[in-house]
Amino acid sequence: MMVRVPTRAGVAALIGMTVWTTMAEGMEIDSRLPDREFFRDHLDLAFEGLRTVKAAVEGADYAAARRALAEYYRQRQVRTWLPDPEHLDLTDSERTDAAVWGRKLLAHEVLGDRWTGRYTIDWWRDGAQGTFARMYWLDNLARAYLARDRDPEIARTWVGLVRGFIEQCPPPADGRPNLYWEGLTGGCRLRGSWPLTFHVLAHSEAVTADDIVVFLKSLIEQCEFLRRTHWPAGNKITFAMIGLYSSGIAFPELKLASEWREYALTTAQRDLEQGYLPDGMGVELSPGYHTLFYNYLRMVDIARAVGRGDDPLPRELARGCERLFEVYATLALPDRQMPRYQDGGSTDAKERLTYALRYYPQNGVFQWFASDGDSGFPPAFRSVAMPHAGYIAMRTGWERDAVYVGFDVGPIGFGHAHQDKLNLVLWAYDRMLLMDPGHGDYGAGDLSRWAMDTFAHNTALVDDRPQRRRWGKSGGSMPRAPLTDFAFETGEGWDRAAGVYDGAYGLPGPSESYPYARDGNFHEGWGKPATHHRRVFFFHPDVVIVADDLVARDGRPHRYEVRWHVDSTAGAESRGVVTTRDPGSGNVVIAPLDPSGLTVGMASARKEEPVLGWNFLEKQPKPATTVRHVKSGPGGVRFVTLLLSVRPGSALGVESVAQADATSVRFVLSDRRRFEVGVPDDPAVMLSVASPGPGRQPPDANGEPGR
Repeated sequence: MMVRVPTRAGVAALIGMTVWTTMAEGMEIDSRLPDREFFRDHLDLAFEGLRTVKAAVEGADYAAARRALAEYYRQRQVRTWLPDPEHLDLTDSERTDAAVWGRKLLAHEVLGDRWTGRYTIDWWRDGAQGTFARMYWLDNLARAYLARDRDPEIARTWVGLVRGFIEQCPPPADGRPNLYWEGLTGGCRLRGSWPLTFHVLAHSEAVTADDIVVFLKSLIEQCEFLRRTHWPAGNKITFAMIGLYSSGIAFPELKLASEWREYALTTAQRDLEQGYLPDGMGVELSPGYHTLFYNYLRMVDIARAVGRGDDPLPRELARGCERLFEVYATLALPDRQMPRYQDGGSTDAKERLTYALRYYPQNGVFQWFASDGDSGFPPAFRSVAMPHAGYIAMRTGWERDAVYVGFDVGPIGFGHAHQDKLNLVLWAYDRMLLMDPGHGDYGAGDLSRWAMDTFAHNTALVDDRPQRRRWGKSGGSMPRAPLTDFAFETGEGWDRAAGVYDGAYGLPGPSESYPYARDGNFHEGWGKPATHHRRVFFFHPDVVIVADDLVARDGRPHRYEVRWHVDSTAGAESRGVVTTRDPGSGNVVIAPLDPSGLTVGMASARKEEPVLGWNFLEKQPKPATTVRHVKSGPGGVRFVTLLLSVRPGSALGVESVAQADATSVRFVLSDRRRFEVGVPDDPAVMLSVASPGPGRQPPDANGEPGR
């Protein structure tokens, strides 16, 4: 028996799962679920329209029962969420594309080199491709079948593919999830391509009664496996529940259908309480993966489509999702995108809040984002901290040319986390200047691992050792009380915040940042050589001061490095100051304010170790720049850094820097603005900044008005 090893690209960690032991993998599906058991125990023979099936079953004539059941499905008038096959509206261009795809399918020009026969493929070839296992591509068969005037060859191909999957990919004998049998991939199939293709293609004479029964048996196995083995939290549970609910609506003739529906709704409601923190963020702490709670609203849509929208559970589910949309307003960048923290890629906050108005049309903040300010009203806050997720958003305002500082002081997330505490990002005027490089492609090897680790984030390394935090084993391990290891204050024209990383650092150099990789070295070489304190002061509109104190915990000397990742390759370094000069765009100046003992370096598009200077914001790597600030010392060191946002067309820079006294530094910008920064020795005391001139000044370290 072939053993399938879970990988991050497929199943990842076997976390919090309930094991469901099935019969041996070698048994065919008709042996695993014999006709007598299927018809008597799994089919609701009292369901309207199944009278002929019931008579055949009572006479123990299962061949006749199969034929009668197939005829029922070809003629049934049951209201489901699926579109009527006679009215699957395809535009002319969609019909043309579907017909071309169907021709390529029959010529074996799609699905790569998996083909092993006229209608069969090797389902395990290139099996690490998790997206293939989700079977989104199977939808194309239904469209191609209709676009090619119900071509029976398309139907025969569908039968061959489905039967091949059932034969080659049975439920795992040990009950442990694998690439094809787990909540995400199974849920994706069962919420879409499996019921859709059956709904369309079961009408074809090329699909036999035996094919229909085998399909239904497999669907039962898949749904029951989902119900027993889904993840406890995170995006994967949302896919498992939409798969269960969709199947329960699409196949109400099955006895378990009502249980699937109720289980999916009640589990989804429980997940809204356990899988999402009190400040609304999902436990994965990923703005990208957070968006997948939309699967629960799709369940609401399905309920409404079949006349169940007024049932208490769907209505409660819809109400519970509103606060989750508020995360998009809380963290939105000036361009209305979300910061790309953790895995998850790009997320359009405006698009998500426009979608939210379908369910919450009276929400004024959602209206404001959706209309670009033409209706509704902006959030009541400007800068804000999420006290459970630990994300801080500091803004000059809600305008699209505003300046935005994002600061991560929170815990490690669940399932899709990066080793990146105290990471900081900077958006100014029209672009991301200091970036979180994104997560890349899970299969991209060394570059992908780099993008997920401390090396690729705007935070600190100790002796070239990255942060190492274990991921929680369930959503329940995430903080339900507000975090206590950070501080945040906001006032007129300023924001300031502080956080600390006092966890472990791992092996020096590149290692596995993912805790559950097979044969990974994630747990090796851990130690706590130092504590990292970071204090941030944002003096509007363009001055950001960052103080990094790295304090040795073992009394030994260490090499400390703070990295800044710039979305530009037009940077130049002069006397330790790095300035980007991208024409017609916003730029950034990175200037050390405490240059004692400091070495500054920079690199772009370096693939060999140490990997440096890459941008994964569009998943495929693009050259960027990594700026490296390095100091060494026996007891600890301090970095004080100015991050200056520069408007397009401006040549703003730093004119001079001078130490005022032991705990403060002065600097002058080229536009003659003068600043004095107070950096108390105690890293628990916030920074203060004063700038002579009219208007209210931010407070000093003690909270008193500034000079």
